[in-house]
Amino acid sequence: MTMALTAGGIRTGGMTAEERKVIFASSLGTVFEWYDFYIYGTLGAFLAKYFFSNVPPNVGFIFALLAFAAGFAVRPFGALIFGRLGDLVGRKYTFLITMTLMGIGTFFIGLLPGYASWGIAAPVVLIGLRLVQGLALGGEYGGAAIYVAEHAPANKRGYYTSWIQTTATLGLFLALLLILGIALLFFGPKRLPELGKGLGSSIRDFRDAMSGPKPDDKASAQIDAPKATVAATIRAEPPRNAVIASCRSRAESPA
Repeated sequence: MTMALTAGGIRTGGMTAEERKVIFASSLGTVFEWYDFYIYGTLGAFLAKYFFSNVPPNVGFIFALLAFAAGFAVRPFGALIFGRLGDLVGRKYTFLITMTLMGIGTFFIGLLPGYASWGIAAPVVLIGLRLVQGLALGGEYGGAAIYVAEHAPANKRGYYTSWIQTTATLGLFLALLLILGIALLFFGPKRLPELGKGLGSSIRDFRDAMSGPKPDDKASAQIDAPKATVAATIRAEPPRNAVIASCRSRAESPA
């Protein structure tokens, strides 16, 4: 690849193979970090029934969200700790440490017994693992941006590090695709039209709720019925059936 230096010492031309490798590796690692972090939030409604079954469902869901928020609360501390560690031992070793911590957290959350087996110890350990994941994500996310900036040309550091900013969205999409894949595995592709219609109904309901009540809307009396059906289905069905049951309930409701 042809490159040249300007009079001010600024390099011109495209990315080198090493720079592409650094950006790809850093972005891919951060995508998986965000995936591990977001998979908990994606399944929060089901984890609430598992780890906070001793309280009413609504309260348990709030507790599950608070456990999710705990990971965000400690991210600045992770950036401070692993940022300094990266200065001492190098960014690559810091990446390995943070990714290992994130993977360990996800692994043990998957093996963690629920409240029915461990009692109060289950949610306490869950929150502890979420804190570990938050520290790892805070350290890895900032470290990845610094690592890319250190390898980027002086006049393109903002552009190169901007790739790291896309990883949070990609991690969320990866978590959602996993849930969709599990749904397809159990119910097959014939359910895709119902899932799509249910998703469209959800977006429409959210838009109507944000726009405020309409006095002349005759369909407003029908809104509570699908909600009651969904809530009853989630309580009655196992977690793997609840997502499809919710979408089916919305798909079968009057347009």
